[in-house]
Amino acid sequence: MPSPPVYSVFTPSRAFSTPLILCSGHSGRHYEDHLLAQTSLSLEMLRQSEDAFVDQILEPCPDLGCQLLMAHFPRIFCDPNREEWELDPDMFSSPLPAGCNTTTSRVQNGIGTFHRFAVGKHPLYREKLPLEEAYTRLKTYWRPYHQTLEALVEDCLHQHGVCVILDFHSMPQWPGHGPDFVLGTGYGTSCALSLVREIETFLLQKAYLTRRDFPYAGGYTTLHYGRPHRNIHTLQIEISRTLYMKTAPLQTIPAFQTLQADLMDLLSHFISYLQHSSPLPTSS
Repeated sequence: MPSPPVYSVFTPSRAFSTPLILCSGHSGRHYEDHLLAQTSLSLEMLRQSEDAFVDQILEPCPDLGCQLLMAHFPRIFCDPNREEWELDPDMFSSPLPAGCNTTTSRVQNGIGTFHRFAVGKHPLYREKLPLEEAYTRLKTYWRPYHQTLEALVEDCLHQHGVCVILDFHSMPQWPGHGPDFVLGTGYGTSCALSLVREIETFLLQKAYLTRRDFPYAGGYTTLHYGRPHRNIHTLQIEISRTLYMKTAPLQTIPAFQTLQADLMDLLSHFISYLQHSSPLPTSS
């Protein structure tokens, strides 16, 4: 049986398309046997690292004219929201090639491009990985995902003159009553402020609590693609999992439908705003 694709792209017809690209890079749940063979952790424990069901929340988006890119591979084994070589040298049986970024806080916390720990700081691997494993995973998962996203961005710029990427994720429950959404702008560098305010205002009108940049200012996708001076605006959107799911076991709750409907309303409103705001500002 052939392996399923490592990602899917859903694209509306060009006549109906908008300058909006949606990404779900952390909701992949296809765990290939050769990856599972490298860990002693259960599938249930591995899946706690997923941004579970975010891809399902976004499934209706192409009907609105949005392009949608979804990863199917699990982020715990290859994280597309990290730099390509953001690796922990202690995970490998031989030295890493020159140029690897080994000092980021994500690497130090065991959640670099290849995670060292599962949720709860459980060690992921029985033994150190051969360096060839890094090359294989990057070639198989990370590069195809980003090559596709880059192509979508360039096509969007060619067609519309502007591109807005919304990179969707989910976040665990906060102590007490935390925000429902955290909007990551790379501390004001990845997206025009007017776009952020438009989304914040709509969510507040829906009675959701929002916060900007803390503790999630945006990962690789936000910081790498967000280039307002090139008319590319990128915003990371973290959704509180308490709004739509429970974790033990992983499953959606009835409020999933409400959240999905609210997000479709948000996107419809945002698309209308984009259509009436050309040209967009080129800085925040």
